[in-house]
Amino acid sequence: MSYRGQLTLYKNIFETEISVSQGPSLRERKIECLIDYYYYIGRKSKLGYNSLLQEVSEVFFLSSFTIHDIIQGNLDDLHRLKEEWKNRELINLQKHLQKKWPHLMW
Repeated sequence: MSYRGQLTLYKNIFETEISVSQGPSLRERKIECLIDYYYYIGRKSKLGYNSLLQEVSEVFFLSSFTIHDIIQGNLDDLHRLKEEWKNRELINLQKHLQKKWPHLMW
């Protein structure tokens, strides 16, 4: 049974194809943010490995095992980040990350 307005009020609004952006997916952005945060907090605080995983875990609402798996799976990105920032001052990294991820407290 078809109702009056079904095409104009429902199908044209909710069943149209959504264009897909060509940029990174939300998952990729979340992983990038997590890697950035992991590196920054690790460099800033000099926490031990387990404490660092726990810190990142609390911010991203993921288990420390999941954090480990994400870091392990994106080790190349972490190494690139380290190479890019290892000889720069921490305050410059902080400013860069504040602009890149303004929703987090750096």
